[in-house]
Amino acid sequence: WELRFFFVDSPDDFNATRVKMFDVLNLPQVLLPSQLEKRTDSYLQLNSPELGFKFRGALKNDTGSLEYKLRTRGESPNAENWVKRQSGCVSLADREKLIEVVSSTDSIPFSLDEKLQDFDVQRDVIHCDKERFNRIISSSNIQHVVLDSAGVTVPSFNGIGFEYAKFSLRRNSGEKLGQYCSLNFEGSTQEKLGQLGAAVTSYLGYQGTVYCMGYPEFIMKVSNGEIR
Repeated sequence: WELRFFFVDSPDDFNATRVKMFDVLNLPQVLLPSQLEKRTDSYLQLNSPELGFKFRGALKNDTGSLEYKLRTRGESPNAENWVKRQSGCVSLADREKLIEVVSSTDSIPFSLDEKLQDFDVQRDVIHCDKERFNRIISSSNIQHVVLDSAGVTVPSFNGIGFEYAKFSLRRNSGEKLGQYCSLNFEGSTQEKLGQLGAAVTSYLGYQGTVYCMGYPEFIMKVSNGEIR
């Protein structure tokens, strides 16, 4: 199960959120270059919050493969389950091949024909330029004194993956879609992640707008102008 929060306000607000989050998790405030991963992920924006196609390959020559993830929702809206599979080899410059590979993908329980009919490579291929920090955390890492003073209770847990990321989005055409920040927790039960998410948002007390969803849905909303 996975729980991801997106923050859509100014970079100063992103940094303040990171400082507060890293403090309570006993993580270093100054990160070495070796602790940060820089990468570009490229997504096909198909106007489907349940389905995400990610391009994996060399952007310099536009060739690689597609990986897709399909969302399975549970009873709680606070956590999501995703099934990931490989799809096929493509070139981002070849619209017909992209559509052929996506159309022939097995295990998708709904038709993609209508979504692909208007697919535009320059508009609907979205690049995510990301800088992220990953760490495996347990409840023993947390400064419970800080949380107790804030009246926040965190459930006991072991071995949850934590990710903090800053990223910018841009269309294949070069149009810039903004800068954002995300916090992600992954690798525990739906119930534990829901409890952890409630504790985190309560502790952060973030005054701006926060979205709880996966990358495909967030990118869809940014691309369509629902999130600015």
